[in-house]
This record gives sequence, C-alpha cells and structure tokens, in this order.
Amino acid sequence: MDAQKFESDIAFAKENVYETLSNILTRKNYERITVNDIEFPFGNRKIKTNTLIEADGFRFNLCSTSQLGCYIIFSSAVPVVMDRKYEDYAKRISSFNEKRRTM
Repeated sequence: MDAQKFESDIAFAKENVYETLSNILTRKNYERITVNDIEFPFGNRKIKTNTLIEADGFRFNLCSTSQLGCYIIFSSAVPVVMDRKYEDYAKRISSFNEKRRTM
C-alpha cells in the first residue's frame, strides 16, 4: 500500500479500508457495510502505537494491533486511585499471581 496515497486520496483510503474489512469480518457482517459507511474520525492519517486518545473524557493509549487489525488493544491512561487497605489487598493478589506463574 502506498502510504502517501492513502493519506492524500480519501477515495483510495476508503476503498483500502473496505477491502481490509472484507478480509476480517464474516460475510454476514461484511455485506452490511458499504464504502460510503467508512469514516475517519481522526482525519485521514495514521495513528501510531502508544498514541494518547481521549474519548468522552476517558484517556487511553493504543498499545498494539494483531491479526491484520482484527484486534486493537488499548490500555487505560487513567491512574487507579484507591484506599491504602485496597492497595495492600491488590498487591497481595498480584504477588500471589506472580508466585503461581513461576511454579
């Protein structure tokens, strides 16, 4: 795929995404989608790994993709805030899981 053409030609980009979706989705779901249904909410540009995204006030990072883009993996960029009692409890559970993995 020509990356510059993808960024500059919206028709080419939509067609390319449509073809990619046809390879990912099952025929039942794929038949409901047309090229005109495809939109680019972040503009016609690449979104790199570890990009910070905010949607409805929730911040998250794009961690990775897998299997030709079938799965997109995000991680929360919002820190966990909890009482000291629950923090100790979470540490004990984490420690238990680590010990179990190394067995």
